Amino acid sequence: MRRLLRGGAGDRTLKRWLTATLAAFALCATGCEHHYFQAEGALSSDGGELGRWQAKPEGCSLAPADGLPVGQSSTVATFIWPDPLSRDRNREEHRALAHNVPLQLTVVRTATGIAAELTTMRPTDPIRLDASDCSTVTLSTQPGRPSFSGSRPTVAGRFRVDCEVQGSHVTGDIHFSGCEF
Repeated sequence: MRRLLRGGAGDRTLKRWLTATLAAFALCATGCEHHYFQAEGALSSDGGELGRWQAKPEGCSLAPADGLPVGQSSTVATFIWPDPLSRDRNREEHRALAHNVPLQLTVVRTATGIAAELTTMRPTDPIRLDASDCSTVTLSTQPGRPSFSGSRPTVAGRFRVDCEVQGSHVTGDIHFSGCEF
């Protein structure tokens, strides 16, 4: 230990490493855990043109989906689902559902409140879910803890939707936390 404190070139490197390690431990002791996205509930369709499916989101982002800066974007949150074919391309039920199940649901602010744009694997424009087709489209949010010390806070909340669109009844009640930029 005395040799370490007297120092040589290699010893200075070791001192720096020890200092950095101790600083990292000190930061982690004050809140270094990562708050990953969690969701309860699902989005579902009971048939019609969109087919019959139920899917729980596996991710969420607060980054603007329209490419505009955060203060100018109408994007509130984007929920993300995995591509069903990425799990098992050979399963018949996955191939049958692949064009209809959700891949992304972008919640946006409108002049009259909240709307959502549902993107599936079909080569069409996103399906608009708003007051014209829906009895319910709501989003309530509250700030959560930052994912990492010094980062932006995450968002937690609840998204609800009940719509008759394209001959399908789309419903959802999703409680979520850990949605981040």
